[in-house]
Amino acid sequence: MPKPKGYHYISLPEHSYKQLEGDYPYTFQVSEQAVVEKDKHFLAQPSWIEIKYPQFGAEIDISYKVIGNNPDSLAGFIATSHKLSYKHRTNATRIDEYEASAGLDQKTHAMVFELEGEIPSPLHFYAHDIGNNFLRAALYLDTSQKNDSLQPIIEYLKVDMIHVMNTLEWKGKGK
Repeated sequence: MPKPKGYHYISLPEHSYKQLEGDYPYTFQVSEQAVVEKDKHFLAQPSWIEIKYPQFGAEIDISYKVIGNNPDSLAGFIATSHKLSYKHRTNATRIDEYEASAGLDQKTHAMVFELEGEIPSPLHFYAHDIGNNFLRAALYLDTSQKNDSLQPIIEYLKVDMIHVMNTLEWKGKGK
C-alpha cells in the first residue's frame, strides 16, 4: 500500500500584520515576518516593492501601473499578467484562475492564479480599480525543486498574499 503524503514538520509563526509603510499609491497590510524593500531591478518603477521572507527563501513582488482611464492600458496590463502567470504552464500540473471579491471594496476587481507543480511561482494575482490603478503580485520561491516538501511554507505564504489582496486600498486618484 502506498503511504499517505507527509511533510517535514516546519514550525511556522502565527500570522500577524502591520500597515505598509512608505509613500505608495496603494496601501495594504503586510506580514510582520516580512521585510519590505523597494524593487532594485533595473526595469523597476518607483512604486514597485518586494516583500521578502528571508527565513523561507521567498518573496512577493509587487508591481504597480497607472491606468489613466485608458481601457487599452488596462487590457494590456491584464494581458501581460495572464502571460506572466501562464508562462509556467509547461512545468505546472494545474493552473486555477478565479475572480476574487472577498475583502475588496466594490470598485476593485481582482483575479487570482494558483499554480501547482514544480514551479518557482505558485501564486499570482492582479487587482485594479475602475480607472486609475493596477497592481500585480507574484510569489516567488528561491527554488522550484520539490514543492511538495515546501507545501507548508507555500500555504503559509499564500495566506499572507491573499491578506495583501484583501486589505488593498488605493490612495489618491481612482480611489
